Amino acid sequence: MIKISTILIAISLVFASCKSDNTQKNDNSSLQDTISSTPKTPQPPAQIQMNRSNVIIEVQVVQKNADNTFSLKGKVLEVKEVDNYPSIAVQGETYLLKPFFRTNEDMKLIESEQSKNMKELANLKSGDKFQAYISLENNGWVIQEVLKK
Repeated sequence: MIKISTILIAISLVFASCKSDNTQKNDNSSLQDTISSTPKTPQPPAQIQMNRSNVIIEVQVVQKNADNTFSLKGKVLEVKEVDNYPSIAVQGETYLLKPFFRTNEDMKLIESEQSKNMKELANLKSGDKFQAYISLENNGWVIQEVLKK
């Protein structure tokens, strides 16, 4: 008789704890429903952070194109840190670089010291060195600004 009553008490405790778990689950699910039904604040789109590397490049080849543009293949001799920008250029790597010329609304080249310095890169020879800011864009490595020739 004692054994049967002990078993009945144990079974009733198991059922009681199951009921308690279900109640707690239901409370949590109603809280979850409230959270998910709360209007979400629109999030701004993910920002694309510009990368910018201050590098010293040794020219290997300058390729002039028929449309008066050029690109150059150069080896990164040194990478210097740039505040507020991640630097992803790697010392010792060789990159194909294209100049980024600033233009006005009419797509005419803005005449400036920077434009002049950028144009002069087309006249460099193999072994020449220059310092510049470069960045990796969708269409490859771009020379953003010439610092020293």
